[in-house]
Amino acid sequence: MNIKSKLFSAGILIALSTAAGAQTPPSAPDVYAQGPAAPLVSTVNLSEPERAAYALLEAVLQVTEDTIHSTGCNPGYYNLEVYANGAVNSGMYNFAAITDENGSPQYTLSANVQTAFPGRGQLVTVAGWGGWFGSTQLVSYQATFAYNSANSMMVTTSSTTNLYGIDGTVDVYTGNIIKDFFLGSDTPGTAGYYNIFDWGLISVSKLGYPVEKWWQRSESHRSDGVSARTVFVKDRLVGETACRIIIDVQGDNDSGLYWEGANSASGLPGALTITNDIPSNPVTYTVSNPILGSYISTLIGPSGSVWDGCAFNEGQCMD
Repeated sequence: MNIKSKLFSAGILIALSTAAGAQTPPSAPDVYAQGPAAPLVSTVNLSEPERAAYALLEAVLQVTEDTIHSTGCNPGYYNLEVYANGAVNSGMYNFAAITDENGSPQYTLSANVQTAFPGRGQLVTVAGWGGWFGSTQLVSYQATFAYNSANSMMVTTSSTTNLYGIDGTVDVYTGNIIKDFFLGSDTPGTAGYYNIFDWGLISVSKLGYPVEKWWQRSESHRSDGVSARTVFVKDRLVGETACRIIIDVQGDNDSGLYWEGANSASGLPGALTITNDIPSNPVTYTVSNPILGSYISTLIGPSGSVWDGCAFNEGQCMD
């Protein structure tokens, strides 16, 4: 064996021994195991109000992510209301409002739903000017969210947040989202028929350069004779420290109206919570309502219990 062959063989052995003790890339969620043509993931029957509401919720999360990068992951609790009827070109009836824990206004975002393009999809633009998020002064937020025609995917085509950083100058952030929606069940009367899930990744950039990456998963239970509920969870995967954002809103979600969270007609709570949890920690809820305690237990466990992360399995946990 010549010297080149010996070096080559040694290199292979070193590579194999190194790989044996290394972490492997994570697998795709189980729901995608049968490929993109599987019934639960190929077409999702999102309503017009849901498309507007999910764009608004993503916008709220983007403002939160950008603020966290600018001023730090400071644990906190905020009230959140989302109202969306999905009407085209009507921001007045498609909005998300954030108040602090005492009910003082923080900021409001409005969604402009554009006419759906047959065979291609639909765009939703979200914007807001001024306001505060905790101690951070917001200047503006503008973004465009695009759904595919099957309602199984949503991305941002543009997203910009301007806010005052800790040094008193305006920080400019941009973001990119790619997420998939899938059904709990496509058969009426079965467990999961009223459930929608999503899974995706988000990048945050400052002045054009990437600074953070977040991982998202959500569960949304539509109205089925009892109150609806939507839960979004985001964990920071790339960044300075561990950080988690939880949105938990309750109320109404039927084919004509999505109205969940604080001040909704149902009188049920809605909250945005920031914690210092690491991604592997169980997800706990801070919203409770004694009137619906038994229903909450049936839906996702009693207030304060862990979320079982079923958006990564077969999507049957909110039945």
